[in-house]
Amino acid sequence: MLMDCHTHLDSFSDIEIESILDRAKQSGINIVINAGTTIKSSSRSVDLTSKFPGIFAGVGIHPMDLTTTVDEHIYSQLKTLGTSTDKVVVISEIGLDFMEGMPDRSDQYQAFRAQIRLARELGLPIVFHSRHAHEETLKVLREERAYEVGGAMHYFQSNLDIGLKAIDLGFLVSL
Repeated sequence: MLMDCHTHLDSFSDIEIESILDRAKQSGINIVINAGTTIKSSSRSVDLTSKFPGIFAGVGIHPMDLTTTVDEHIYSQLKTLGTSTDKVVVISEIGLDFMEGMPDRSDQYQAFRAQIRLARELGLPIVFHSRHAHEETLKVLREERAYEVGGAMHYFQSNLDIGLKAIDLGFLVSL
């Protein structure tokens, strides 16, 4: 049995999702984890878990989708979503993205750190994004002790050295 640890099905209709899941099953994929990227998509991700037995959820805020820091209110919303069902299995999608035009880096750092703390509080692994910020991402992972919960560096876009450093920290690397 195969599992896809990082999908974005929440923007599709339920009918489209049924078709996508059927095609996935034909390819041997029986479980998918839908990653939240905002509070709204995280909520939809959780909602999908009750509609489709093969869908599990990640809740989180993608660095590209930050509009503010992860304050106490947002943290509370993510925590509520993260504890709403046993089918929430990761804090995802979180990370750093230093590509031109992305949200303020200080907001990204704060949000990444807060969501790692949430993962540690809930005992859930993380699936994280890193674009043009690999050393910085690894530094935050070490400082916040993200290795205590583990997880995966998804959509890997770096070199062997960075990949090995992520693996040495206890993370999987997804291509």
